[in-house]
Amino acid sequence: MRYQWFKENTPVDELGQPLSRAAQQEEEDRARSRGKGLTRGEKLWILFACFAILFASVNGDLLLELAAFSFLVYESRILTVYLPPTLREPVANGLRGFSLALFFGTLFWAFL
Repeated sequence: MRYQWFKENTPVDELGQPLSRAAQQEEEDRARSRGKGLTRGEKLWILFACFAILFASVNGDLLLELAAFSFLVYESRILTVYLPPTLREPVANGLRGFSLALFFGTLFWAFL
């Protein structure tokens, strides 16, 4: 939260009363949590990764399949909102780390 120099910058509620710092913090947290959905581009790339997995499985290209799967694992971190609050961040970090390790392992395997 930033320090506010002037009174006209103070946020007010529906009745015109200044909001307390706790209410301002809750409002900022709500706005931040709303923005954590998938964007249009991410949805498009998820669809593209699914098609890449299907194409790779038909043609027997394991490297492409693993690379696309690593992207899907990375994007599955959005599903951690359904976990208990104490597990959300560690599981999201684990998914992110596993997907990066899988992707770089796939690249390493491709250049062997």
